[in-house]
Formats: sequence, structure tokens, C-alpha cells
Amino acid sequence: MRPKIIRDQHIAERIVFLDGLTGTGKTMTGPVMGSLERVELLRLEHTYEYLCALHDLGKLDHDAAASMLSMYADIACYNTMIARETNFRPKDLSGVFSNPGALTYLRRLLMKDGDAAMERIATERPILQVLTHNAMPVLRVAFDTFGDRLRVIEMVRHPLYLLQHGASYIERHGTDVRDFTVWIEYDGHALPWFAKGWEELWLASSSADKVIHSLDWIVRRGAETIAGLTPEAAARVLEVPFEGFVLDPETWVGRIAETIGTQRTPMTARAMRAQKVPRAMVAAGPDKEIYRRYTFKAPEAGVTERSEYDARYAWARANASTAALEMLDRMVTDYEAKWGRWF
Repeated sequence: MRPKIIRDQHIAERIVFLDGLTGTGKTMTGPVMGSLERVELLRLEHTYEYLCALHDLGKLDHDAAASMLSMYADIACYNTMIARETNFRPKDLSGVFSNPGALTYLRRLLMKDGDAAMERIATERPILQVLTHNAMPVLRVAFDTFGDRLRVIEMVRHPLYLLQHGASYIERHGTDVRDFTVWIEYDGHALPWFAKGWEELWLASSSADKVIHSLDWIVRRGAETIAGLTPEAAARVLEVPFEGFVLDPETWVGRIAETIGTQRTPMTARAMRAQKVPRAMVAAGPDKEIYRRYTFKAPEAGVTERSEYDARYAWARANASTAALEMLDRMVTDYEAKWGRWF
């Protein structure tokens, strides 16, 4: 008889998953969140989403997934308080020097570990901030594991603004050794885990169609996850529209802080300026090499919000199939019905 895997104690009192599709603004929001009281430096760690995906695929028992999620959160909380495994790479968006409070982590390098670190955790009550990708469809096990300790900030964005970014990467799934996504095998091909159930369509699709079908699947499954939560658990999820955040950050930073259970600090205004929010245009933003790698271009002189929107629709019409365009139109209608237009 196999033993049940348990972890009935914990170190991390509050865990925040900053989740969303690729291109929804997680690396913009993370540093601002990290400026809030008690919220730690954004940790770019894939383990949490891997465990959730493997559990959803039936490859990991619920007790094993839950125990490992809890253990990794506790290890991360402890290590963060002594600057172990902290990212000091100068140019990384998730690094100390790209985020508020760099001196805090430098000081922690010299602090005692062990019981002394545990005492600091009890006193300072750090809030662990973890970046996840496309994880909402499989997060149910995380809600079961962490209960009221978990908060999820789910970044969302207009689907037209995710297409070219997604198309620049989508073919790396299952083919590039530097694609750190859980892969599944189908008919001799390696596919990303979220293609399960529509493998033939994935293989038959162009890059643009793969992006559109992926967006549709992840958004729909994510909505099903939230709908399946208790009202109390669902209240611990905050969807944050990219457009709203960049145009009216004061409102959304306030809602994020309230959801997490914290408040702004003097660093918050500086963090917002570093991320160029508020912005005059949705498509404007920091011109960084990592963003340019995935098709970001600063708006040219004379470009309007409407012309930018129309250009992205034109790209879709030139690259997607008729069936995929119909799906995209539905997603656009749904998104704008929920979040409105900003122009």
C-alpha cells in the first residue's frame, strides 16, 4: 500500500501567484507588487505550474502535488529571507536590481539563517510572490493546498495584443530545448501540455492559428477553474486587465493591495514610474531588449490607439485561417464586453 504524502505544517503564511498568458504584463506588474508592504521580490520559478500541470494530466497524485507545492513555497519563503537563490543578475526583469528594495536583499546575504531566519519570518510576515505562466486552468490543486493563504493576481489582456508576441514563440513548444514548458507526446510529436485534447488541431495549424486556439483554450479553462471555486476562494482571485493597469494604475494597485492584504509604501510610486505607468498609450512601454525579442516596438509618431488596434487586426487577417478568425472575433467580443474599449 502506497503511503499518503503529507505536509501538515507551513512556513509561508501568504502566497501570491502572479499568473497570466505570455504578454499580459506580469513582469510589469511584479515589480509594482514587490513595492507593496511585506511583498517579496518576484520569484520566476516554474515548479509550481509544473506540479499543477502534472496533477491535471493525471501524472501526480493529489497528495503528492499538494505536499510538494507546500514544501516549495516554504523553501522559497525561507531562502528569500536569507537571500539564498536570490536573483542578482543585473539585467534580469525578475532580478534584485530591476525591482524595489535591492538593499534589503543585499543585507540579507549577511544575516543569520536557521532559527534567526525563522524569527524574522514570524516578525516580518513576508508575502511570497511567485510568477506563473498559463496556470489558471490547472490551479485547482493549489487552491486546495494553500486555502486562504493563497491569492492569485491574474493578468489579462486584449487578445489582439497577444497574437504577434505569441506567434514569435509558439513553434518553440516541443522543439526547443530552452522551452521550459511541460510537454506531452502525441503521435511521435512533443506538444505543450495545454494542447491535450486538441492535438490533431495543433499539428494541423499555422503559427497564428496555434496562438489563437491556445488563447481560447487557456482562457476558457481558466474561467472554468474560477467558476468551480467556492465564493470565498473566488474572492481571492483578482483579474487585472493590462489596459486598465497601464492607463489607470492607481485604481488597480489599490485593488491588488486590498486583495493581497497589504498596502502601498513610499517605493510604490517609484516602481510605477520605472514601469512607465500611467501611460499615454496602451502599446507604449519600457523599450527593453527582452521585449524587443518578442516583437515589441515603441509606437511611432502619429500612431493612435485606433490605428494600432486596426494594425493588429490586419495582421490576424493576413495570417490566420477563417475558422481561427471567427474564434478570435468571439474572444475580442467577449473581452471588450467585460473590460470595455480604451479608445
